[in-house]
Amino acid sequence: ATGSNIYTHHLVESWVRAGRDVILACQERDPSMHPSIQEVVQLEHDRASGVSRVRERVQVRAREEAAGEGRCVLVVPDLHGVLPVYVLDRYEGFDVVRVPGLDPARLDAYVSDHASAMRWVFEHWPHAAGVLINHASPLPQALAPECDAVGVPYAVKVHGSELEYALAEDESLVAPAARALRGATSVLVGSAHIERRTRELLGDEAVDGRVAVVPPGVDLERFRPIERSDVARAAAHARLVDELRARCAAQTSGRGAAQDERVRRAVDEAADGEMLATLASLHGSYEERHVEVDAADRVAAIDVQHARLLVYVGKLIPQKGVHLLLAALPELLERHPDAHVVVAGFGPLRDGLAAMLRAMATRNAAALDELAAGMGELSGEGGRELAHLQRFIEALRSDGRLDEWLGMAARHRVDERVTWLGLVDHGVLAQLWPLAEASVVPSVLAEAFGMVAAEAAACGCVPVVSDHSGLADAASVIELGGVAPIRFDALDDGSAVADLQRVIVERFDLDEDERAAQAARARANVAAVWSWDAIASEVESLMTMRR
Repeated sequence: ATGSNIYTHHLVESWVRAGRDVILACQERDPSMHPSIQEVVQLEHDRASGVSRVRERVQVRAREEAAGEGRCVLVVPDLHGVLPVYVLDRYEGFDVVRVPGLDPARLDAYVSDHASAMRWVFEHWPHAAGVLINHASPLPQALAPECDAVGVPYAVKVHGSELEYALAEDESLVAPAARALRGATSVLVGSAHIERRTRELLGDEAVDGRVAVVPPGVDLERFRPIERSDVARAAAHARLVDELRARCAAQTSGRGAAQDERVRRAVDEAADGEMLATLASLHGSYEERHVEVDAADRVAAIDVQHARLLVYVGKLIPQKGVHLLLAALPELLERHPDAHVVVAGFGPLRDGLAAMLRAMATRNAAALDELAAGMGELSGEGGRELAHLQRFIEALRSDGRLDEWLGMAARHRVDERVTWLGLVDHGVLAQLWPLAEASVVPSVLAEAFGMVAAEAAACGCVPVVSDHSGLADAASVIELGGVAPIRFDALDDGSAVADLQRVIVERFDLDEDERAAQAARARANVAAVWSWDAIASEVESLMTMRR
């Protein structure tokens, strides 16, 4: 469910619809989620000989006979149980390690595993028209030499994740990445910001003359507004609840009441210094990549005819800034008591964010201070404090307003004004966004592109986004034609919460007709610029051209 994976999924779907045969090499464990995948090949790699062979070959669905349809074969390289990532996460069956600082021997083995898989692919599909390599590091250093050896052109798609969470942290990754990019026929970036960061980190020579700004696309058929009527809202609400119930019925061990109770006790009862340890112990006690156990019931209880919904979609990590949205809630609720937040996402801060709401609602300033100073540690990435939250609390305290702010939080029971969904897919989001007034993207670190913002806007849910990086690039399109500014300053840790609250309040203060008119304009702007089939066609041209 990460941005680069969603990007790949939609490219493959579009190419197959256009009649292309696609070989998709990745670690996808559930091909049934992707209708275009018809066959799965599991490889095994003998590191001593450098040769990959077929361990298992499975037909997952019959080839569609629709006129013009292509097919997709999923090839799963053998990584010997080690999965390097940019942001730490849990993946069943893998020893998950971060790319920056990775032991050179492990990195070399990962490169060797992928190079061997690429050789196997070329042996079995010798007439490949082109290769698209996702991420600037470390895959290109594995795959570029194999493409060069058989004369197949390749393009590299650069995402924000490897730039900010790998190349900016580990200088040893820079030179190999720059060399591989210099051999690419095209270097694809999602925004002008990503081009700037790529040049800053890898040098102009790595990309000169071959950069193409190709943003992600939006599935305009799936992401659509609903009619402005109580009947339409009630029907959309019912569909959303049904979608969530279906997902809950198909899974087990998601987060539920037991974890909620442990969070409450951690905030209410733990002695100084014990709360964070308790919260850390919760992470991994449930399957976070599931819809939460009570999600359908929680959503069913929302009065969508009167509540004004704000939606957050994304991972629950410090860099995504979810804590800014929660901190803005008390004063937002003072102005608009009908506001309600829905959080769709998973991640290591899930329990810490719930604890933050509990501390706010019970006026527990000591617990809130401890969370602001140490919640970042729950992410497992080394950082402790949430600087924006710390500065916000310090400012309230120095102005003599902390008690007042906590009073608002308690009066409005902020912990009951947030509904958590867990990990959901586009089938759920396509029902959720049309019910909402705004989708908040409060990232405090650079993003390659505002995909979530674009998809929300396509549903008539005007987003509110951080005014930086690829989010600002997306906002510049969404705001065309008279849409009120949707950006707030997330980089100033002293004023980010207040500025976010200001932009949300300004949107809520618009009269109903103006909100509807702006939502229609935002949808039209997205439709005019971003569609997956057009994006896929452009990427195909760029990855198959020869220099």
